[in-house]
Amino acid sequence: MNAMPNALQKNLPAILIFVVVMLVWELFVWMFKIQRFILPPPSLIWQAFVSNFPRLVSIGWYTTQEALGGFAIGCLLGITMAFITARFSIINEALMPFAIAANSVPILAFAPILNNWFGVDNQLSKMAIVAVIVFFPMMINTVRGLTLIDASALELLQTYAASDFEILWKLRLPNA
Repeated sequence: MNAMPNALQKNLPAILIFVVVMLVWELFVWMFKIQRFILPPPSLIWQAFVSNFPRLVSIGWYTTQEALGGFAIGCLLGITMAFITARFSIINEALMPFAIAANSVPILAFAPILNNWFGVDNQLSKMAIVAVIVFFPMMINTVRGLTLIDASALELLQTYAASDFEILWKLRLPNA
């Protein structure tokens, strides 16, 4: 019971500042007769939010599906590619510079291409954009986690005649 007053006491300054800013904004728009399409008052924004709430929830759920789908695709492909890249050094040396370079390309460069391929209205185009955003950091960081391991721990497992799978399971995956 004591936690509630502490939480309110902790957040009270932020709440008061928010209320004051909203009131000043509302008064500013009213006093200077600023047209609503230039700067709508908070009361009008709230009214539009409440009247469009069911539609916003529907659109929000659609966007959430796109984001989660793209995240799952990007993670799955990134981790899979990381395992392959970490396992074979020739692939690692060949692909990692391209992955790092592609990771630095702004998404604005990828988005029109993917929208062209899949169509602007297709949910898959947005999932592909999210997958591209997620893929490269997931791949690069997983490869680093799988390959940058403690040399003495690797040597110890090798002296115990551990198989590649055991080294992966007991050393590389926990490190990644």
